[in-house]
Amino acid sequence: MSAKPQANSTSRTHRRQFVFSDAAIDIPDGWHSIRFGNFHLHCCPWLNVTTVMDASGQQWALLGHAFQVAGASSNDPAIAISRSASSDVPALVITWSGRWLLLSCSAVITDAASLLGVYILEDDRSVFISGSLALLSRLAPSSVRDTRILGWYGINWFPGPLSKLSGVRKLLPDQIYNPATRQVSFFDRLTAVPTGTGVRNAASEISAGIAQVFRSMGRQEDHNSIILALTGGLDSRTTFSVLQSSGVPFSTLTLEHPRISKADMTLPPRISAVYGISHRYVTSNKLLRDRLEEYDLHIHGSVVDADRELYARGSFDELDSRSWLIRSGCWEIGRKYFYRKLSGLRLEEIVDRPERLMARFNSYFRNGASADSLREWARWRLTHAIAVPWQDLFYRDQRLGCWSASIEQSLDLLDPVSIHPVNCDYFYGIMLGMDKTTDRDGASLQHEIIALCLPEVAQIPINPPDGHYFVLKSRLLKIAAILAGESGNLVRSLRHK
Repeated sequence: MSAKPQANSTSRTHRRQFVFSDAAIDIPDGWHSIRFGNFHLHCCPWLNVTTVMDASGQQWALLGHAFQVAGASSNDPAIAISRSASSDVPALVITWSGRWLLLSCSAVITDAASLLGVYILEDDRSVFISGSLALLSRLAPSSVRDTRILGWYGINWFPGPLSKLSGVRKLLPDQIYNPATRQVSFFDRLTAVPTGTGVRNAASEISAGIAQVFRSMGRQEDHNSIILALTGGLDSRTTFSVLQSSGVPFSTLTLEHPRISKADMTLPPRISAVYGISHRYVTSNKLLRDRLEEYDLHIHGSVVDADRELYARGSFDELDSRSWLIRSGCWEIGRKYFYRKLSGLRLEEIVDRPERLMARFNSYFRNGASADSLREWARWRLTHAIAVPWQDLFYRDQRLGCWSASIEQSLDLLDPVSIHPVNCDYFYGIMLGMDKTTDRDGASLQHEIIALCLPEVAQIPINPPDGHYFVLKSRLLKIAAILAGESGNLVRSLRHK
C-alpha cells in the first residue's frame, strides 16, 4: 500500500474504512483498490492492509492490526498465513490480539470480539461488505429500521446480528461469512481454558501474552510511541502494570469529560509519577458543532458515548498519527459483567419475549427492531451452544461486538491507532476458565496480574469513593439521561402506531 496521508487531514469521514464487493461502485477520492478474483477490496489509505497468499494459493487481506500472543513459530500473523493451508487459516486467529479483519473470496473472519465490525448487505446481484453503515447506506440506500434514541444508559447500542438499517446484517464474532456463496457458518473459537495451577498461572500467561503485544508495537517502524488511556479504575490499572513491566516506553493520558470521577482526576498522575511516566491531563475545550456532525456522519448515529464529545472538543488533537492509543476494554468478559442484570433469564425466554431482556437495561419504550435482533441473537446462541455461560457471550457479542465496536469505529477518525490488547480468544478462554467458586466477582485475576507485575501499584486504592458531590452528580445525570431518552422513545413509539 502507499504511504499514509499527512496527519490532520481535513477529510476524516470514512477514515480507515473499506468496502469489499463484487459490484462496480464509486469510492471516495484517494482510496486504493485490490482485486480478489471477482471481488475488489476498496480501502482508505489510512487503513493498514496486508495482502498475503496462503500455502494453498488463496489470497487473503489482513485489515487493521493483529498481534500474535502465544504458540506460533512466527510473531507475524501474515507469515503464519503464508505457511498454512487455506483450511488451517481460521485456527490461526485464536492467538491474535488487537483490532483486525481477515478476508478472502471465501471467508470473512472478525477479531475476537468483532471490534473491527463487519456489516453485510446483499441484493439480487451483488454483495457489499464494510465496517461502515454510513458507506453501505450510501452505496445501496436502505431505510432505517431501528429508530430508537441512544443515550447514556441501557442498551445504548443497536444489537446484532441485525442492524439499524433494513437488509444490513452484522457479523457476530463466532460467524464466518463466505462472500462467494453468501453463507454464514459457525466458528467455534472460544473455549474456557482450565487455569491448572490457579490464578497465578493464569495471571502469568495473560501478562506474558500482553507484554508480547506491547513489544511488537514497540518494534513497528510507522508507530513510535505508546500512549495509555489511564483512569482510576481496575482495567487501565491492570494494563498499566503489564505495560510498565514489559520495559516498553510509554506515556499516560487522561481526558476530562462531564462524567469524570474524582478518582479519574487524581489517581492517574499519582500512579504515573511513581514510575516516572509522563502523564497528560487534557481539559475540556469548547464543543464544536461541525465536529459533532462529522462524528455522527462517520458512525451513522450508531453510538453515543464520551468519545463523541471528546472528539467534538478536540481532546485527541495533540496525538499524532505515529502513536498507539492503548485502551483497556474487554477485561470485563472475565468479571461476570452482566450476570446480575441478566439473572433469572433464559435464552428461550429471550426468543419468546426479548422485551424482558431490554427491560433489564431500563429500555422500555422502543420499536420492535432491537427486540427482533435480540431474538435472532438468542436463536443463534441456542443453535450453536458452547461450554461458556451465555451471559459472557452476550457481553462479547453485544457489549463488545456492537457497542465497543461502534466506539472503536468512531475513533478511526483520529490520527493515532486505538488498540485493546486484551481482545484475544486465547485471553478470553483463560479468563472464562477461572474457578467460579473461588473467584466470585471475577476480579481476582486482574488483582493478581497487578501484584505480579507491579506490587507497588497494588497498594494504591482502585476507584475510591468519590464523595457525596460526585455520587449525587453521577446519579442525577443518569436519571436525566433515562428520562430524556425514554420520553423520546415513547413519543416515537406512539407516532409509529
